[in-house]
Amino acid sequence: MFLQERALPAIRTQGVLLQGHFACINYFLTLKEKTMKHKIFATTLLLALSVSPVWADNGSHPQNKAAQASHQGSGKVVSIDREKLKVKLEHGPIASLNWPGMTMDFAVTRAALLDKLQPGMQIIFTLVQGEKPGSWVIDKVSRKP
Repeated sequence: MFLQERALPAIRTQGVLLQGHFACINYFLTLKEKTMKHKIFATTLLLALSVSPVWADNGSHPQNKAAQASHQGSGKVVSIDREKLKVKLEHGPIASLNWPGMTMDFAVTRAALLDKLQPGMQIIFTLVQGEKPGSWVIDKVSRKP
């Protein structure tokens, strides 16, 4: 007889409670008519249920959004630190990273990007993943039209 515990199918066999996929397989394999069809069906069912979580991963997880190759933002240059290869930006929201608008320092991938910048300039920039997970660096910069 099937029971419902934690939304998993379960059966009692000789006083032992079996849950999940194995409960279904055990049910079919312990039928009085142990035909080859039942055994094939039970094996196929077990394989299908064990492989299905792999098929279910379609890349729609929230963390995959942040793992995109690049993200665009726009903002105003507050200050430039050429020695540390950093620029302080007052940027608007960056929806693809789920960031609100804020003022923060960004590293740049190469010093030549800082040569284009001046404090007060309105820019559009592209962020790419930095060396550390969760860190973002500016890879492209252009003047905002």
